[in-house]
Amino acid sequence: MSVLDNLLEETLDKVETAPEFVDLPNGEYILHIVKAEPKEYEAKGDRPAGVRVLVTYSVVETVELADSTKSAVDAGSLQSESFNLTAQGLPYFKRYLTNVFGEVEGTSLGDSIRALENMDISCTVKTKTTVNKVTGDIASFMNTSRQAQA
Repeated sequence: MSVLDNLLEETLDKVETAPEFVDLPNGEYILHIVKAEPKEYEAKGDRPAGVRVLVTYSVVETVELADSTKSAVDAGSLQSESFNLTAQGLPYFKRYLTNVFGEVEGTSLGDSIRALENMDISCTVKTKTTVNKVTGDIASFMNTSRQAQA
């Protein structure tokens, strides 16, 4: 029997279900930064090639929700956000890093990204929904204030 045949005969009884990616409702959270990883992306259409940082969080605790009719987010649920490291995006990523670390002057971008991993942060989430005036597409953005946990 081939590896594929053997695998297809297995049950999923011993496989742990992966955490779900969720949209965090507005509120206060303790989040664990699972990973912060720079990724290159290729040029597409009018968009030039570039680099973005993908930050993935795991919910440690829902402290308080802005809407009391909503349910707390399950611990272990995942959320991610992406920062483009372009002339436009770098100031936003710097603000993010400043919110987490306080002072970032004199620290390389690479060191800052590596230092994010495995941090716990407190976070206020305020989601904004916008409509692209040109395409009419609807997009939601997570506006957050963050503070590293000691």
